[in-house]
Amino acid sequence: DRFVDPQAVQTLEPERLPFTKRMSRFPMTITLPLPQALERTMRPSQAKLHLAIGAFAAEEVTLGQAAEIAGVSQAEMRRELARRRIQLHYDREEFADDLRSIAELNAKLGA
Repeated sequence: DRFVDPQAVQTLEPERLPFTKRMSRFPMTITLPLPQALERTMRPSQAKLHLAIGAFAAEEVTLGQAAEIAGVSQAEMRRELARRRIQLHYDREEFADDLRSIAELNAKLGA
């Protein structure tokens, strides 16, 4: 039996991830077996970052969701994506969501 580092396990909330909407509403825990050589050299935080970047590049998660998966700020996630020359995706739906959020915030602030 191989020891599984509890820090290597990331709990994801399905309702926050578009590709899990078809799945159970319970939190999902993913345990990935790695080749021993990779297990010795890759930290759990690196594995989470790689998973988050892959999901973002596949347009399965938003920037905020990718940052949450990786356990980093959105600014740090943007830096990691830029370092890898991965472009941000920002579609009309996300823009419309941002406009609604701004309108709601303005209404709350009385602007």
